[in-house]
Amino acid sequence: MKKKNNRLGTKDKADKFRHSRILTYIYSAALCMVCMTTGTWAWYSKQVICENNIIRAATYGMNVTVSSGDGVSSGDAVWKFEAEKEYEIILEATGTAQKGYGIVSSGDAVMYTVPIQKKGVMKFFIKLTGEGSRIFEVYSSWGAKENPDITEADVVELPALQQLEK
Repeated sequence: MKKKNNRLGTKDKADKFRHSRILTYIYSAALCMVCMTTGTWAWYSKQVICENNIIRAATYGMNVTVSSGDGVSSGDAVWKFEAEKEYEIILEATGTAQKGYGIVSSGDAVMYTVPIQKKGVMKFFIKLTGEGSRIFEVYSSWGAKENPDITEADVVELPALQQLEK
């Protein structure tokens, strides 16, 4: 009996080709499993020991006091300032971080203070010109900001925002 031919030649050659392809898949799968297993083992068994590195956590906050001719307000983070008045702002650093800075924002105006050291106090003034008022927010961040806008005892002048009539 004559063997049936296909494009590879005889049926025996086709069987050998199929057999070699299956072995290639098995070897590839085995190699992938070995690589994955050794990679996982290496990842989870690695230890990094360096006794010179110490990680410390810190906090930084501020007590804010605002005073004007009308009285003193402290503790809030948002204030409404009226035009043609000068407001004294006192920032007192709290927390365990070595230094931080204050952020004073009002609408599109965002200003940064010079660094305030741990337990330090900084005083500056805000004066609104024109008519109307502005809402100010004061909050803190640890670290130092390059090119601060507000230094100790500065008087910051900003235009008041006009009130829209309904």
